[in-house]
Amino acid sequence: GMMSPGSRIYKREFYYPGNVLMTQGETGTTAFVIERGKVAISARDATGNDIQLAVLGAGDIVGEMALITQAPRSATATVIEEAT
Repeated sequence: GMMSPGSRIYKREFYYPGNVLMTQGETGTTAFVIERGKVAISARDATGNDIQLAVLGAGDIVGEMALITQAPRSATATVIEEAT
């Protein structure tokens, strides 16, 4: 749908190591743009092991696929270095 004028789509927040931005399998309604810090992206495989897929940093976007596809989150994002 269209965004109404003045609707807030951008919010600056602070996250600390260990904070989970999103969890694999949940429904996603937000995406995150990392200004600074680091975020680990991991996914659980069929045997239940967590596999680190990537470490994202400044300028990277986290979670945008769920906004496009409306599908459940495909991975978990955990802050590993204080992030904004």
